[in-house]
Amino acid sequence: MRYSIMISAGLDSTTLWYDLIKQGKKPRGIYINAGQASHDNQRYLSRTLSLRLDLALDVVEANRVFEGLTQPPHSRVAEVAETMLGCGDSCASLTIASILAATGGSEVLFTGYTAEDKDRLPKLGRMLELVGEVVAINTGNTAFRVEAPYINTTKADIVQKAQSLEVPLELTWSCLWSGEFQCGECLRCKERRAAFSISRIKDPTQYRKR
Repeated sequence: MRYSIMISAGLDSTTLWYDLIKQGKKPRGIYINAGQASHDNQRYLSRTLSLRLDLALDVVEANRVFEGLTQPPHSRVAEVAETMLGCGDSCASLTIASILAATGGSEVLFTGYTAEDKDRLPKLGRMLELVGEVVAINTGNTAFRVEAPYINTTKADIVQKAQSLEVPLELTWSCLWSGEFQCGECLRCKERRAAFSISRIKDPTQYRKR
């Protein structure tokens, strides 16, 4: 059986990648450039992780598809973070990755959605089912489906799992921005910091000095 995984170089998808490998699966990575401000760091780290794991990574430059949908002016990223992480861009990225995975012969596309994502997007589970069904029908890959193994798992629990799997957490990126350091103040950085704090695991992240 062939597998693929949506990769963003975040805590969740990276930990899931290592988790699946431990289970004997070797999923091909799919990184989607949706025009997000953090794209440069996410793409670089996704490629770094794929080389370390010796697994293939497909990079999809889909930023033009998302113009006007996900990327607000930089000064307003934090303000509209909840909106830009809504069902619209999530479904679009998921659909692109699903089509690529299904046409490439994968029967399963794994995603790193978490319990926090499910709380933010109440219809997330149904969205995963529908995208999987539509892509399966339209590609002729009738066995294809989308799975989110961590959809009922919190970020704090994922950090604990990452430590047990020896995931190089210093190579993961959560910040909504690109740069030498993660800002430590945006929505995603706050979630990252909270996850390490709750799990009582030392945070290896280099945050920008205030």
